[in-house]
Amino acid sequence: MGTLGTSVPGVTIAASTVPGGTPGVVGSPQTGYVLTSHRVIQGHDPGDRFGHAVAFVGDLNGDSVQEYLVGAPMYQAELPNYVTVGAGYAELFRMDSATPLVHIAGTQDGTANPPIGGEAFGFAVAGGFDLNGVGGPEIVIGAPLFDVDADEVARKAQAGRVCAYSVDVGVPGDPLVTPFLEDDAPNGTIMVGRAGSVQFGFSVAVMPDINGDLANDIIVGAWQDDIDDDSFASCTPPPNPEPRISFGGSASVFSPGSLTPETPVLIFYGEEGRDHMGRAVAATDLFGSSGFPEIILSGVAWTPPGFEAPTYPT
Repeated sequence: MGTLGTSVPGVTIAASTVPGGTPGVVGSPQTGYVLTSHRVIQGHDPGDRFGHAVAFVGDLNGDSVQEYLVGAPMYQAELPNYVTVGAGYAELFRMDSATPLVHIAGTQDGTANPPIGGEAFGFAVAGGFDLNGVGGPEIVIGAPLFDVDADEVARKAQAGRVCAYSVDVGVPGDPLVTPFLEDDAPNGTIMVGRAGSVQFGFSVAVMPDINGDLANDIIVGAWQDDIDDDSFASCTPPPNPEPRISFGGSASVFSPGSLTPETPVLIFYGEEGRDHMGRAVAATDLFGSSGFPEIILSGVAWTPPGFEAPTYPT
């Protein structure tokens, strides 16, 4: 067991290994914590994995104090049987407080079939842009293990989803959290994975307007999405349904301001099978004068020509 030093005078965190070989807070296996320059904040319960994702989301209530969002997906992929202890959640904090302003929980908690079916809500988080045209920044939360159309015969297991929320924290103790891009959709959002196991929502970022409709956009990674032989890191859909190549990955850009916000305005596909493109996404208006944002997408398992790609269980 060791200690982790912090920039808070006199504060250290004990660290030990727990079953599965990952570090955890002593007495709370994989509860998780977030360490800022001001304080340490722990998750609520063992297995929360609090702090799996973090993002600054801007000043949501106009008090000149920044807020940040923390994801706790309750997902422990390195443990046997992919243990999922709940649906997952995300919490919003002010930089000057350890008390969460908002707690938003997922809805698929793993009690249905299959038994590993927690949605990993909070696996990815983002915010800081006005997405609905009202004026304040919104927050976005990914749940890559969500079962789309779970009540239907043709359930898409672990297709994944991304939820967007407007948050009004102006009234202390009584925040107003309003989902949007929902439109009474059966999955609680119109942004869902197109097929089972693609894990849409594994990564997520908000970005400046890319299609000229004056609304900021959302980019979502789906690292297990299939690609076509002719994809080659393209921005167009694979031209043929067959043959498909597993785990090439994709990243989709959604525009809340478009007439069809449920349809991506742009999709990037991996170059080769098992590229795992979309495990991480990022975007910003880097140069300012170009009028378009710059996008960064990772393909962490890409194998150079001449080398044999590793094989994985499917």
